[in-house]
Amino acid sequence: MNVDWTNWDKVNDLVMTNAYYFAPVALNWESAFLYEIGATRYFDNGWNVSAGYTYAENAITENDFTPLVPDANRNFLNFGVGREYDNFSWQLVYQFSFDTKRTISNTPTSATDPALLTNGEYDLQSQSIAFSIGYKF
Repeated sequence: MNVDWTNWDKVNDLVMTNAYYFAPVALNWESAFLYEIGATRYFDNGWNVSAGYTYAENAITENDFTPLVPDANRNFLNFGVGREYDNFSWQLVYQFSFDTKRTISNTPTSATDPALLTNGEYDLQSQSIAFSIGYKF
């Protein structure tokens, strides 16, 4: 089990620049928690299986939402299998992540207000596979 707190409050703005362009983007992120739980079962023959769950809190308010980082409360389901030998080991992991659908409905203050570009529904699902190899010297 693990609980992490990330001080996202420190991320106030992002400044994008090049030779012709200077654009500060207000982020105003909020600090958030990450909750994790998992277990691994080791067998006598060197095999192991793992499973875990992670919940990540949203760090971006509706007023500061940007499609650059479409943050929402996220869930991660993880499953793995691996094997250890004398000095060598390997692990194969599958992860499925999804968020709670987020609807942004900011009221724009003008026809050029960036809120017009952020309004809508945001939803995320992703899958990943990771493979690792280890060697003990």
